[in-house]
Amino acid sequence: MAVVRAMAGWRGFPAAAAADHASAREVLLGRLDTLNLVPTEEGAPFVFSPDGAHVAWRERRGDDVVMVHDGKAGARFQAVQSPTWSADGRRFAYGAFKKARQHVVIDERLGPAYDLVSEVAFSRDGRRYAYAARSGEVFRVVADGKEGPAFESVTPPVFSADGRRVAYRGERSSSAMVVLDGQEGRHWDEVSRVEFSPEGSRLAYGVRQGDQVMAVVDEEVGPPYEKIGPILFSADGKRVLYTAFKEHAWRVVVNGVEETDLTCEAILDGSPRFSPDGRHYAYAARQAADWYVVLDGEEIGPYLEIMHPIFSPTGRLGFFGRHGDGWFAVIGDEEEGPHPGVGPDPIQFSPDGSRHAYIVLADGKQRLVIDGQLSPPCDRIGFTVPIFSPDSRRVVYAAAEGKQFCVVVDGQRGEPVNGVGEGTPLFSPDGRHLAVLRGVDPGWMLEVDGVAGPHFDGILRRSPIRFVGEEVRYFALRFENGRALIYRVHQRIERGAAPESGRGKRAEKER
Repeated sequence: MAVVRAMAGWRGFPAAAAADHASAREVLLGRLDTLNLVPTEEGAPFVFSPDGAHVAWRERRGDDVVMVHDGKAGARFQAVQSPTWSADGRRFAYGAFKKARQHVVIDERLGPAYDLVSEVAFSRDGRRYAYAARSGEVFRVVADGKEGPAFESVTPPVFSADGRRVAYRGERSSSAMVVLDGQEGRHWDEVSRVEFSPEGSRLAYGVRQGDQVMAVVDEEVGPPYEKIGPILFSADGKRVLYTAFKEHAWRVVVNGVEETDLTCEAILDGSPRFSPDGRHYAYAARQAADWYVVLDGEEIGPYLEIMHPIFSPTGRLGFFGRHGDGWFAVIGDEEEGPHPGVGPDPIQFSPDGSRHAYIVLADGKQRLVIDGQLSPPCDRIGFTVPIFSPDSRRVVYAAAEGKQFCVVVDGQRGEPVNGVGEGTPLFSPDGRHLAVLRGVDPGWMLEVDGVAGPHFDGILRRSPIRFVGEEVRYFALRFENGRALIYRVHQRIERGAAPESGRGKRAEKER
């Protein structure tokens, strides 16, 4: 049972050993036989709400299956689907099978019976819900309990950010259309993915009519092409970008205007993007054997290869480019390098955009470059979580040699240990505290500023670790008499710990 945070692939970081133990309140949510757990479609036995405050699992009871939400079992069914929550975690839904029919269960209230139901979508504020359903050969979208028009097929519905609007694609009689708030739009041969802008006021989708493909934004049809890529909105919704192909060349279309002077043979998948403020856009493009990054219509390059164009929070552009055998990190107007190789992850920027970090490869080792300065070499470096504190002042990462790990905080290495679980180290939102999930022999403990909490046999895999006031909350388990005891843990952040050094009380005493 995959209930502990996996060390394989080492998605976690170690920390200095703790000198004390923090007090904690443990809320028992359930006692279960792990053989009765029903994994999700992704293979995980436990599912967590978006805010990390709630946990659910599916459990066999005799011939039936129940959904257990925060330790409370729901009604018995023949089978249940994976659950979903509203963004704030207050509402909870899942699909359930009963007498060969399917129902949606929302807040433990059983909905109407259908032959098939989709996953439930909630509006961002949790007030509204919608899902797709089939009865016989007829598909409909059910929004807030009201059935929409009949179709031969429908896509799962999506809500606008403000929750006022809901849209989906429907197909009927060899034609497709977008349905917005229950009203059918223009009919097309095909309709691609339907997207609202981030702030929710605009709607876009792709269409095909005959051999022509167009982007439709706010019901305004763009020029025809042979192919188009995904339609992207800027964060404020004011600008729209997509890639388009015609006459043997790709180009980018911004707010309906085509970059006619910048056609290319290929555009790097996933590279078109807007800066966070929406003022700039960038993408990577190939012309013959040369690659360029195009920033607001201006070419940067050429390079032999380009990886990971990305904007900082303040709109500074960063990417990796290769000249000859050397890789360079390009940050704004400056190049750092050459390096024999660079890590698989993009450049990481601090929250205020003033700092940057990335991994470089040489002689079978990895090194971290922070603001242009190289760290000592090691076998591997953890880069799957933000390494900068929320105030951008502090830096933390994990360095591993063989099976030994150590956390490096502000350039200071902690004690080597055998491993720590994924998702840590984790700074508190104010940057004053640092949490590290540390493996002990046997079991796991969460350390905050070097002070360890209670010992558990495992931490639920993918369990979010949350700072809430003066405590840290997470989900854990212990094994007892062949059963697993599931806990919600409220671990106190002990005053007097040493958050500034990040090295913990033992490190402080050694100095």
